Amino acid sequence: MLKWKVLITNYQFLDIYYEKKMLSDIGAEVIEAQCRTEDEVIEKAKGVDDLIVERAPITKKVIESLPQLKVIARYGIGIDVIDLKAASEHKVFCIKCA
Repeated sequence: MLKWKVLITNYQFLDIYYEKKMLSDIGAEVIEAQCRTEDEVIEKAKGVDDLIVERAPITKKVIESLPQLKVIARYGIGIDVIDLKAASEHKVFCIKCA
C-alpha cells in the first residue's frame, strides 16, 4: 500500500508534534522542512501529495513541478503565498488552517 506523503514546508512553532501525531495516526508520512524559496520547496516536495505551508512561496513554478500534488493547506491569515490560479488550473485543492 502506498503511503500518503505530507510536507510541512515551514513553521514558526517550537515543534510540530500535533501535526505529526494526527497525520501519522492516519498513516501519512510527514516530512518537515524550513523552505524559504521556490527551489527549496520543489526539492523537498518531490513525491508528496500535500503541502502544509506557513510562508514558503507556493508559486506556479512550484505547483507545475509537483504533478502528484493534491492539497495545499495554509497556516495563518490569508493565502497570499499561494498562486491560487495555478492551483486551480492543476486541480489542487487549497484550504486555510487557521
